[in-house]
Amino acid sequence: MSGLLRPAKRGYEGWISPWSFTWKGYNETMFEVIYEDKDFLVLNKPAGVLVHPVARRKSQSANRDEETIVDWLLRYYPEVKGVGDPSAGTSTERFDSPERLTAEGLSRTSSGQAPSSADSGQATPARPGIVHRLDRDTSGVLLVARTQPFFEYMKRLFQAHEVEKTYLALVHGRVKGPGVINTPIGLRAGSVKRSVRARHMKMVKEAITEYRPLKVFERLGGGELFTLVELTPRTGRTHQLRVHLASIGHPVVGDALYGVKGNPLGLPRHFLHAESIAFSLPAQAGLPNGKRMRFDAELPDDLKYIVDGLREIR
Repeated sequence: MSGLLRPAKRGYEGWISPWSFTWKGYNETMFEVIYEDKDFLVLNKPAGVLVHPVARRKSQSANRDEETIVDWLLRYYPEVKGVGDPSAGTSTERFDSPERLTAEGLSRTSSGQAPSSADSGQATPARPGIVHRLDRDTSGVLLVARTQPFFEYMKRLFQAHEVEKTYLALVHGRVKGPGVINTPIGLRAGSVKRSVRARHMKMVKEAITEYRPLKVFERLGGGELFTLVELTPRTGRTHQLRVHLASIGHPVVGDALYGVKGNPLGLPRHFLHAESIAFSLPAQAGLPNGKRMRFDAELPDDLKYIVDGLREIR
């Protein structure tokens, strides 16, 4: 099913301008469902919306002043309540390899019943149904599991690096390439910022990003150059793409955390869009290797507006 629009709350049917959109106090919006079946759905996440509630510090509780993707999911897809990490405890069968998940097994536990958090007596996962995350100001494709077996299956695929995601970013400067950034990322001591070279970093992890320049632009009337790049992360670290691009001297346009001072293009968020996600479904009858599926989300209007205001020079 493609292009299905499901309302959040009262079902506002108009387009919300990304330039003026704020979630707090706004109770009429909707998300595009790119694809939906009994096991998972794919959303086109708008910028400016959190995927799930977060706490700013350990001493703080999660911010409940704004509604999140998870809140919307629990309203319109309540079956996700018991799906996710920490383990929902609803499926006694553990799928050690993708091949062990069949078309029938995706939607049911080993007891033959659909997963339910109530069956296990355990608390609802903090991020029900969320297979991967996008930053608040990153738009694009977001995959959501509707059953615990499918969540476990996708978790295995991510761990085995068998899920391919692509992003589009507009960055400062002319990017040469294609290329690969293979630089570990760590957390700066006493900061929320990630880095590739700060002293006294902690939680340092391998991080690999492939990049390919697509088009080079300049501002109308000449001046600063910008490059539209396609990005393929091979690992999934927090802020990986933004940190890696900044580390090679090409920060993402509009990135207030890792970017340049000022905002020459006037974009109220960073220019980063999750363009696609691709993975193989479990093996089914007639498809011994599983069907490969790819889901795409077009560049949203606010980012198109920025590109249209530039002059392509290559």
